[in-house]
Amino acid sequence: MRKKFSPPVLIVFIFLLVILSGTLLLMLPFSTKNGISFIDALFTETSAVCVTGLIVKNTGQDFTFFGQLILLISIQLGGLGIMTISTFFYQLIKRDLSLRHQLVIRELVAPKGDFFDIVNLSVKVITYTVIFEAFGAFFFCLKFIPLYGWGKGLFYSIFHSVSSFCNAGFSTFVDSFSAFSDSPLVLLTSSTLFIFGGLGFLILYELFELNIFNKGLNIRMKKFSVQTKLMLLGTVVLLAGGTIAMFFLEKDNTLSSMGFFEKILVSFFHSATARTAGFNVIDLGGARPATLMLNELFMFIGAGPGSTAGGIKVTTFFLLLLILGSFFRQKDRVVAHNKAIPQIIVYRTITIFLVAIFWLFISFMALLMTNMQVPSSAGQDVSQRLFFELVSAFGTVGLSTGVTPYLNNIGKMIIIITMFLGRLGPTLIALSIKKSDRPVQIEYPEEQVMVG
Repeated sequence: MRKKFSPPVLIVFIFLLVILSGTLLLMLPFSTKNGISFIDALFTETSAVCVTGLIVKNTGQDFTFFGQLILLISIQLGGLGIMTISTFFYQLIKRDLSLRHQLVIRELVAPKGDFFDIVNLSVKVITYTVIFEAFGAFFFCLKFIPLYGWGKGLFYSIFHSVSSFCNAGFSTFVDSFSAFSDSPLVLLTSSTLFIFGGLGFLILYELFELNIFNKGLNIRMKKFSVQTKLMLLGTVVLLAGGTIAMFFLEKDNTLSSMGFFEKILVSFFHSATARTAGFNVIDLGGARPATLMLNELFMFIGAGPGSTAGGIKVTTFFLLLLILGSFFRQKDRVVAHNKAIPQIIVYRTITIFLVAIFWLFISFMALLMTNMQVPSSAGQDVSQRLFFELVSAFGTVGLSTGVTPYLNNIGKMIIIITMFLGRLGPTLIALSIKKSDRPVQIEYPEEQVMVG
């Protein structure tokens, strides 16, 4: 039976196993200060493994050091991908990887990678992660140790470095990073970590292997893959556009009490965290409806494929734009950076987008039917707040208008399933839609169908 497991089933099984194990550990008496129900433990652990950040219990107030440590380990496992971790340990014990296992790793980390380079790539993933998280912890220590002492300061630094790079959004502080809105050290350290973590390990691999920082970006850009070019361009466009939009939408509202440079800093931080991480520096419960809609778009897009973040992915979004452009220009093929995109990738792109829209629609209806008791806030009605929470769960972002604790058990289960699908859905679709190697033996006659 083990040999009959398909890669999608294997991925789901391993993630569910880790979530269930973490849930049981969080329910131990010494994991929380006042106890926790099964549904709340399951919600919290799913949010941690799926690196989302939505919470029904406050991480700093309700969990003990042991409970926070369990969450930290869950975030790290979920961020790296369970398959990457298992591959690393497979290499340590000198076991050969099966072709099926390599297929799973390749789809999670590097869809275009060579089978024989998977183990080497996985080791590099671990190496990059340790380097980034170590540097992040060092810079956090400069701020947190003077404030909280060596013990707490060091743990807080490690926790937030891992949570930032893994785009988890979990924080040991009651109000996330709101108290550090005027600290460039904290906000720039965190945003750097989740921007690089959200690029995707294949992009990091190309950046460091091609050594662009020493040999010139313009020369080396020509050797980048189309995926890397789309990701780098898309990240810059979304960060810049989000910063400008956030500044003008909220400068007289949630940012009104800040100085000009602090407004720019917070706008940049929020532009980055809205697509990936979920750390909060402003009260979204008081944000304007237009700001919520902008954040919903960014959360839906997410970050890079093979990264620690969720969403439909930046490459998917920009490929959709290219597909639309090809249609309006009446082109038969989708072309990006002078490279034709395979038809199977076009199918995957459209399928991922449609499945995401379909799930958000039916789950939003379910939330409206079962959770109308959620309070409204600052001009935001119940439907707006519920939809924001749902998109945040699907994008595994973790930003919230504060309605999660008010959800009933049905609402919590809807969010749990949405977080799980948001984390694994695009990967499972990519694994399920594979190009057939069998030759086409039957050609069917064509017939026109009216659309539009």
